Amino acid sequence: NSTRFDFSANFKIRDSVTKETLVCIPGQVNTKNECPIARLYADARNKGMGEEWAIIGSVSLPDENGWGVISGNFLPSEVVTNAERLLLYFEFAHESVDLVVDNVQITDESLDCSNLFVNSDFASGSYANWVRYGTPELSIVPGVSNAALKVSGRQEREWGAGQWFSKECLGAGDRYEVSAKIKMLDSAGSIWNCDPGLTKFEDLSCPLLTLKTHQVHQTYRDVAAVVGPADTDGWYETTGVFQLYKKDVDAQFLDRKSGVLVWFDQAPENIDIIIDDVFIVPLIQNIKPETNEG
Repeated sequence: NSTRFDFSANFKIRDSVTKETLVCIPGQVNTKNECPIARLYADARNKGMGEEWAIIGSVSLPDENGWGVISGNFLPSEVVTNAERLLLYFEFAHESVDLVVDNVQITDESLDCSNLFVNSDFASGSYANWVRYGTPELSIVPGVSNAALKVSGRQEREWGAGQWFSKECLGAGDRYEVSAKIKMLDSAGSIWNCDPGLTKFEDLSCPLLTLKTHQVHQTYRDVAAVVGPADTDGWYETTGVFQLYKKDVDAQFLDRKSGVLVWFDQAPENIDIIIDDVFIVPLIQNIKPETNEG
């Protein structure tokens, strides 16, 4: 079974004594602020396939306003699809807090290939579908028109945030146009300006959109860059055009949506990147379906 599923739930954590609502902090361990995750327990022992404890959702919005969001996308394993007992449960909330859960949903994956990035304008109010590259902190902040994703605590240039492409949307030879808005902040929270004319790794160079293909030998390429100066609010336009090759389409990494990861990175260390309105849209389909070069 190759059907993928989307998972979502709302949650809040409260001090079990005072009943005060707490804010979970991703990355915290063994504290009251530890974030819960969602798991599926599958028991297929009677069919000779053993047991499995699969993580299907993690926090994509801490509960700063009372209710947070746990979300995920998963492909059921053979153990899950053949299980005689299947249990959904939440864990890793601290033993000293009460965990409240609501609006739990497991639905068929909603696939829209008109934009390869899902939740690209953060209208959901969360960073569902987005993943970290490295271990930066992710948070939702005001954006161009509504909300945006802030990537902070970046200790290396490569650290950032992005998404896995959905394999069903990819074709060898397909070309895509990229547009996005980005803003940078320094350690004091002030707008930080980059120089689009500089090359990668220079002190004032701008962020890039990087594409990584997982194969026996991983490959990387830059697919979009900042063009022109920032507007009066500090937002830069990021644009680019790129083509997918057979090696991209054929790649697969573990149980991810595909073997192609695309993320924003390459701002200097300790510079926060704020991302909004990301669009990666098809230009011309299948102009070179036999292409296997990158």
